[in-house]
Amino acid sequence: MRMKYASNDFSKDDLPLNRRKQFFAIYKNEWKTFLLIGLIFLIPLAIYIVLQFMRWGFIANLIDASSSEDIASSKVSMVMVEVIYQTILIPIYVGFSIVLAGASRVIQRLVYGEGLLFKGDFFYGIKHNFKHILVFTLIFGFVKALAVFGTSILNTNGGPIESVLSGVLEATFSFVLVPVLFYACSFSVTYKMKIGQELSNGFKLFFYTLLVPLLFAAILFVFKYLDVFYLHKALVVIPIVEVVFTLVILPILLLIWHLYATSLFDKH
Repeated sequence: MRMKYASNDFSKDDLPLNRRKQFFAIYKNEWKTFLLIGLIFLIPLAIYIVLQFMRWGFIANLIDASSSEDIASSKVSMVMVEVIYQTILIPIYVGFSIVLAGASRVIQRLVYGEGLLFKGDFFYGIKHNFKHILVFTLIFGFVKALAVFGTSILNTNGGPIESVLSGVLEATFSFVLVPVLFYACSFSVTYKMKIGQELSNGFKLFFYTLLVPLLFAAILFVFKYLDVFYLHKALVVIPIVEVVFTLVILPILLLIWHLYATSLFDKH
């Protein structure tokens, strides 16, 4: 094994002075670890992409088969496709939660500056973090399915009031529930609490900090709307962007979020 040695002895002056410098120090030294985390996340993502293409196929067939006489029935069929699709995704979210539980432990060790044995720490994280993270993931999946069903029904009617209600419903899910679940996951990894307490503290911190969790939610919201490429028949672009996001950007976002949450917990 090749080893790299520093030209000078390590001193306290070499320690990162703030979270920003800590982020760059961690990622510079452990970028391969984050790439490995991204590769593991690609396992459930692959199944998600297959289901995504199946969904597009069903929707395309409905559009091609529809005519002016059966637009109403076609819209109902599209709503059903969306609801079934979101329901089938729930087991995929379970796969993501398994990886997230292990990855959270690995990132926690790096943030705390503790020794890391990737395989051992990853499986330790699954063993100790999975139960709570699974609950939060299931909440996400079920509420998302209900939100999609509600917005689909409202958009089917096509009136201005329905459009406003649809926007409010989607915004509540994306910009309130999702950030609260972010915080709840961070509490579950850092402290020993009951699930209800983690959710309660998540709500409190969300309304106390607001701007930062909204920013994280906005980043995820942008990637959620990659379907815009479908309108231009560039379907292949979407899975490519999703793979790059999962492989490179998602692990970085997890590191940033964990550094932010740790700093916030230290203050409160």
